[in-house]
Amino acid sequence: MNSPCILRIEASAGAGKTYRLTSRFLELLAELTPSPASLRSVVAITFTNKAAAEMKERLIKALKSIALKTPEGKLLSSDTNLSPQAALKWLEVIFENFNDLQVRTIDSLIFSILKGVALEAGLRPDLEAELKEDVLLNRAYDHLLLSLREGKNDIQDIFREVLITFLEIETRSGFNPERSIRKTLLDLFRHELKGKALARNEKDYLLEELAEKVKTKASQFLGAVNQENLTFRYPTWESKFLDPIENFYATPFHKNSVKELFKGRFIPEHLETLYQDFRESLEEYLLAKAIVRLIPYARLYEKLKEELERLRRQEGLIHGGGWIEVVEKFLREEGVPLVYCKLGAKFRHFLIDEFQDTSQQQWAALKPLVEEALSQGGTLTYVGDIKQAIYVWRGGDPKLFNLVPQELPAELIDEPLLYNWRAKEQLVRFNNQFFKLLAKEKHAQNIALKMLHPEETRKRGVLVCPHTEQLSSFICNTFSQVEQKLPEKKPGGIVKIIFYQGDTREAQEEALKEKLKDILQKKASLIGQKSLAILVRTNDQAEEMAALLFEMGVPAVTENALRLTSSSVVKALISLLSFLDYPYDEVALAGFLRSPVAQGFFQIPKEFWLKAGQKAPLKNLLAQYDPEAYQKYLEPLLAKAGFLSPYDLVREIMFTFKIYERFQAEEAFLHRFLSLVLSFEQEGAGLSSFLEKWEEKAPEERLGLPEEISAVRILTIHAAKGLEFDIVFLPFIHWEIKTPRLISLEEGSLAYAQKPYPGPIKEKVLRERAAQALENLNLLYVAFTRAKEELFVFVSEKKASREKFGTGDIVRDFLYELGFQNAS
Repeated sequence: MNSPCILRIEASAGAGKTYRLTSRFLELLAELTPSPASLRSVVAITFTNKAAAEMKERLIKALKSIALKTPEGKLLSSDTNLSPQAALKWLEVIFENFNDLQVRTIDSLIFSILKGVALEAGLRPDLEAELKEDVLLNRAYDHLLLSLREGKNDIQDIFREVLITFLEIETRSGFNPERSIRKTLLDLFRHELKGKALARNEKDYLLEELAEKVKTKASQFLGAVNQENLTFRYPTWESKFLDPIENFYATPFHKNSVKELFKGRFIPEHLETLYQDFRESLEEYLLAKAIVRLIPYARLYEKLKEELERLRRQEGLIHGGGWIEVVEKFLREEGVPLVYCKLGAKFRHFLIDEFQDTSQQQWAALKPLVEEALSQGGTLTYVGDIKQAIYVWRGGDPKLFNLVPQELPAELIDEPLLYNWRAKEQLVRFNNQFFKLLAKEKHAQNIALKMLHPEETRKRGVLVCPHTEQLSSFICNTFSQVEQKLPEKKPGGIVKIIFYQGDTREAQEEALKEKLKDILQKKASLIGQKSLAILVRTNDQAEEMAALLFEMGVPAVTENALRLTSSSVVKALISLLSFLDYPYDEVALAGFLRSPVAQGFFQIPKEFWLKAGQKAPLKNLLAQYDPEAYQKYLEPLLAKAGFLSPYDLVREIMFTFKIYERFQAEEAFLHRFLSLVLSFEQEGAGLSSFLEKWEEKAPEERLGLPEEISAVRILTIHAAKGLEFDIVFLPFIHWEIKTPRLISLEEGSLAYAQKPYPGPIKEKVLRERAAQALENLNLLYVAFTRAKEELFVFVSEKKASREKFGTGDIVRDFLYELGFQNAS
């Protein structure tokens, strides 16, 4: 393979992309002289920390097998041209310089670059990353609320405008609008709103004047209708024109031609002109209202950005999107050599996994580094599958998969991985047949039309807008190469379609659960021998499935069940730490005393709880009712709390209450909790600071889901990506498209999306719906391809009442076409 070059590897589900990435890494090592500098010149970028750890493990195992000349090692040595002697030398280099093994997530790489150039970029060198933007925004928002007490008039005026908009323009209600305001600010943050897009243009956005214009145009049209003695198709339509602002959503306002408003008679041409003038004025008003609705929020967001900048400047906190933007700008303005000087490494070969999920912003930050590597005779290898692009909502841009080679001056080599190494024959055949239907133009066009225009139908066989044609083309192209081969005869495999009935969603859900319970009871004996998984779309559905299995007595585990906050022992530890930090926190002390950790150590009569909350502090009351236990257990901890680090204090508590001996089942939670305490402590956190950080970050902290577990695993499809299971159940396959709340207009302004959509907003809504439609189809592909041996798909026999067109309809239609009508 000549250098410089770009190796593009297209890997469908189960095609062995991780194996290929590993072998490609070894190929590059075979071309280099074993040394720390050479090791640092190869960087592999993965999507998650787990994937990075897995790839490091695979690399070391592969090098060992080559060095030991095992059968697998001999095959790898032949495929990669890496000799056993070279493999041994590389192992020595890696073990002595493990930190030089550059296998990391894209966020980790970009943040390490940022840390290296922090001073030159005008940032604090002790920057702290915060990946959860809502945590950072809530901190900034809380500080803005506190500033209201300081009497800053500009902040008070902005909050007043937001509330007026909430009540009068949005016509919302509720005792506490704060939750809605925070959500809108988070949406603005994710849209990366720029200050220049928020300047208020009084001429464009004077709603009262625009509203009067609409009323005038409606009155002129209605007057002309009466003069012509015309009768509306429906009597109520006339009243709508009398008050168009209150009835802007009414059907007669959005007909394409005036002829559609009246019963079959000749319609004078001037009426068409008056009607179109009215529609234009109404659309102008609706567009202005959609933008005005967000102006106060945008002004508040500007203040929020100032607060975020303060957090970055004074506390060294920066969010993920923020650091990518800073690095991209720095590389563009200062160049790559300074970055390499700061990092102490010069990347010559890049390997990027899951490239279809890379965002434009991430690629913009990586591109200068890749260009520099290629200019020095290096290489770029990237692996992905646009059929598995399921992170478009987070910024992933699957179009980059095909566009990137056009931007880089290097030879392109395509290497499709054609074989499915995961699934048995029947599953591969089924998925080939099912998803090949998406590549058929007639199906793609029908899906595109129904996804984008669920309330419309085709007109004379022509798609009603260019967006449907574009989406149809995307669907065909995405699934045109979906068919996979089997590397060898892997007979067997089961695909079972379970149909259920019901006229309403509630009836269908009940029928679905009965069918699912029946199948699970038959498969329960395989738990522990086979890996079983239920894949769902949302966390709420995961909890619903967990409750169902708990009711059946079938062991199950969800991601949420492994949250640290679900551990009663961890909750007890936090309660006790909160009390030790502030001995008058009576809720914390009461929580600890009622926890399983305190049981057997304190003898507390009922009278104690009856008197709790009265005049005496709870700790004094405890000292009165159980002085021996108070002096033996709590007093020593209170005395040490101010002198011990949080980690040492937790260890002291665990020793005092014999936690490891008493709660062996909680060992994994306790290990994870201790590691978090230590990591927070290394950031300079005392007990109070630790408790603050815990309150912010605890809801998302969880144990990793064990690979081998004697329970049914319940995961979202997003979490299951990259995983495989012997048996997979898909109970919820109907996903409808949701219209986004906020829309970015071409000129940079943001508008609130609400029907009826004015032209510019409708265009953007259709684009967003098209992106969601393609992502939903990709989610189907990911879900259907996780099983190795058996796949159970639950499908409703007909659409439920009031149900919109979605993936469930596609699955049902395709299954009928494939001959599954009579399945039971």
